[in-house]
Amino acid sequence: MENTNFFEKLTNKTEPFIIAEIGSNHMGETSIAKELIDAAKEAGCHCVKFQSWAWNDINSKVLFEKRKDYTAPGLTEVGLEAVNKKCQLTKEQHVELKQYCDEIGIYFASSPFGEQWIDILDELDVPFYKIGSMEVTNLDWLRKIAKKGRPIIMSTGMCELSEISRAVEIMKEEGNDQIVLLHCVALYPPGDEFINLEQIRWLKNTFNLPVGFSDHSKTIEFPLASIALGASVIEKHFMLSEERPCREKKVSITKEEMTRLCEYAKRMYIAKGTYYKVVSVEEKAKRVKMRRSILTTKDLPAGHVISRADIIYKRPGNGIPCFESKAVIGRKLNRNIPYDEVIKWEDIE
Repeated sequence: MENTNFFEKLTNKTEPFIIAEIGSNHMGETSIAKELIDAAKEAGCHCVKFQSWAWNDINSKVLFEKRKDYTAPGLTEVGLEAVNKKCQLTKEQHVELKQYCDEIGIYFASSPFGEQWIDILDELDVPFYKIGSMEVTNLDWLRKIAKKGRPIIMSTGMCELSEISRAVEIMKEEGNDQIVLLHCVALYPPGDEFINLEQIRWLKNTFNLPVGFSDHSKTIEFPLASIALGASVIEKHFMLSEERPCREKKVSITKEEMTRLCEYAKRMYIAKGTYYKVVSVEEKAKRVKMRRSILTTKDLPAGHVISRADIIYKRPGNGIPCFESKAVIGRKLNRNIPYDEVIKWEDIE
C-alpha cells in the first residue's frame, strides 16, 4: 500500500486512525494471523500491528529458568521459553503477512522487539514504526529507528516525563519529528482508576505532538472517550472471538466490538468539532423559530407610548429581540398593533 505522506493519515481531521493490535494472538500460526487480518479489515480498522521478535530476543536465560512453569491461555506449551518459541513469527511469515495485507488493502505494521527487526521491517516498507512502552529507554534503538525516516508511534506506559522528553529529543536529533505519542497504561488490564485519560491532553499540551491512546482495557468506551480529549490514533488489542484460543484474551476485544469501535470512533471524531464556539448556518436558522420577540399584551393604538406592561416575550423570533426591550419602552407606535402580535422596528418612532 502507498506510504507517501503517511504521517498525515495519522493526524487527519476526518477520522481517527484505528490499529488492531494482534500481538501474539496469532499463536504463531500464519493461518490464524490471516484470519485476524481479514476480521480487522472487515471491522473497519486501518491497520493491523504485530510484534516482531525471535524467541530469545526479549528474555534472558535466567528469566526462562525462573519461569519454567509459565503457561498462556490457549496454548499447551509449558514454560516461557516454549511459549515464546510457539508464538514467534519468522521473517518469512512477516513477508507473507505483509504481502497479504497489501493484497486486501490494510496497513501492516509491527513493534520491533529485537534490533535486527528494525532493519527487517524497513525492508518490508512498513508505513511506521511502533515503539512499545518498554523500549522508550532503549536509546540506541530509538536512534536507529529515527534514522529510518519513517513515522513513529510511541507508547508511554510506565514512563516519567523526563523519559518521554529524552526519547522525543533523541528522535528529533536524528532528524525525525514525525512522532505520535500514545497514552498507555502498562497494566493488563488496568482498573478504571488507572486509565487516566486526562494524560492525553497533558501529552498533547506538553509536547505539541499528535497523540493517541493504546488501550489495554476490555471495553470500547475508553478509546471513544479518548477521542474527545484529542486522540487521533487508537490502538486496541484484537482477537477473533471469546471462544477461540487467544494468548492475550484479557486485554483483547472481538470483531463485533471492534466493528462498533470503528463506527462510533468516526462519529465521535466528527462530533468533537472545534475548540472555539461556532454557530453553524443551520443552527442560526433556528433562531427565528425558537427565540422570543417582543409582542403586545393587548390592542395598542398608533401614537401609544409603550410601557413595560404593554409587552411580553414570545415566539417567533422574527421581531424585535426581547433583549432590546429597553430600546422599545417609552417610544411611540406609528400604527395600530393588535393583541399578541410581534412588534418590529418599523412599527415604532
